[in-house]
Amino acid sequence: MRQMAEKVMEVFPFWMVMWGEYTREFWAYPRFCAPAGTILHAADPGALAGMMRQLQRAVMDGTP
Repeated sequence: MRQMAEKVMEVFPFWMVMWGEYTREFWAYPRFCAPAGTILHAADPGALAGMMRQLQRAVMDGTP
């Protein structure tokens, strides 16, 4: 699962993605100017990537 998190980070270099052993979910922390306290999580890396993409676009458009 850690390798999957690393692969997601390769696609999204402005995010830090980690696998939570206890929660059994992937966690994503933005490394760009996002609303305070923004943390995303999902059990599926594809679902997490979708949320990351959506938030990143919203921030770029100025509508988070």
